[in-house]
Amino acid sequence: MLSRPHIEHILVPVDLSEGFEPSLSYGVFLADRFGASVEVLHVVEGSRGIAMIVPGASAESDLTLAAERAWRRIDVAVAALNREGGSKIRVDVRVGGVATCILERAQAGDCDLIVMGTHGRRGLQRMLLGSVAEEVIRTAPCPVVTLHLPGGDVEQPLVAPR
Repeated sequence: MLSRPHIEHILVPVDLSEGFEPSLSYGVFLADRFGASVEVLHVVEGSRGIAMIVPGASAESDLTLAAERAWRRIDVAVAALNREGGSKIRVDVRVGGVATCILERAQAGDCDLIVMGTHGRRGLQRMLLGSVAEEVIRTAPCPVVTLHLPGGDVEQPLVAPR
């Protein structure tokens, strides 16, 4: 006889791209059904941005600014979900490699399920940008549910045509 999965903690990594909200909503939906808590995780990756081209700018201030923006965007989405109902939602913003941080958090937080979006990039974009979802699926310590998010189903050129 099959037993019902025991799910107490759901990790929902979000990249804050346009359309990230469905994965967050789905994670909360599942948490409500299982009586689980939700942890929303956003990872600010490396020192990209103005620090490389603006005199006086620093990678640290760039990362701090990106993390602050992430907190604000996530707080707005979480506030909307909290108005609808019941799951306990916790937010975490980290700096590092995206897949690495997700997997570390899943292992350290004793997550029972990961719910994450994927843009479904193919071809050259996938080769150059990699697939965080694919790496998480391959090495996660728990089941992973992926949702197709808008914005990646058609291969787009990396450089706009002239």
